[in-house]
Amino acid sequence: MKATSMYIYLEGAKFFAHHGVDPQETIVGANFIIDLRLRTDFTHAAQTDELKGTVSYADIYAVVKKEMKSSIQTFRACL
Repeated sequence: MKATSMYIYLEGAKFFAHHGVDPQETIVGANFIIDLRLRTDFTHAAQTDELKGTVSYADIYAVVKKEMKSSIQTFRACL
């Protein structure tokens, strides 16, 4: 079967995090809205009709949430 690349969209995911350029932004924090487009291959799911060949929106959200909480050092390193 031909590979079936598709996109999963997570739009308008809201997070509160302590990111920013100025010290005050990292102390007070702010609301962030994330729009994500994830490309994946659904070939296995199409062939077998099994959920293990798909991607869980809940798992995607959890990964983004974790990154939003932990990326403060990454943002600072970009300055």
